[in-house]
Amino acid sequence: MRLKLYLVEIEREAGWSQCHIVAESEERAADLVIGYESTLPNERFQLDIERVDETLPYDRCMALDDMLEEGAVGLASYSQTVGWIAHAGTMQRLRFFRIEDIKESQTFVIAPNPDIASALYAVSNPLAEGERRLIKIFDAFADAPAEGIASLRYLLEVGPIGIISFDSEDGWSVS
Repeated sequence: MRLKLYLVEIEREAGWSQCHIVAESEERAADLVIGYESTLPNERFQLDIERVDETLPYDRCMALDDMLEEGAVGLASYSQTVGWIAHAGTMQRLRFFRIEDIKESQTFVIAPNPDIASALYAVSNPLAEGERRLIKIFDAFADAPAEGIASLRYLLEVGPIGIISFDSEDGWSVS
């Protein structure tokens, strides 16, 4: 059975966030979000759900068919480098990684696990013919700029996954 992709906008007293859910129906997508939201302390919320898999622009469809055919119900994120990816858990929080290579350059990534973080890094930083690169993956919270931690809340809640950068005016954003 082919699943569907829904865009869910969640409005709370503290602000709003947006996520994508892969599910069999709009009702199932709503159930997943409501189940997750009910675990949060005393926040009222309102949902707006729209099916989007049939209306996405062509340039936002990379890996969409594979994701909808594989049968993983739950959160999904789009990355320009790898396309659509379903998260491992139904409403799993994303993690914040810092990837350091042998040149000591740093790349910050939001992903559900280190494997996807390293895949996003590899696609965004291609190797030249015959080149090899050693990378180390760290929990980025250990040394992230303190003033930027607050802006990570919504990104880590529902995504999207991807390479992120910090701007002192806007906070963290997906590149």
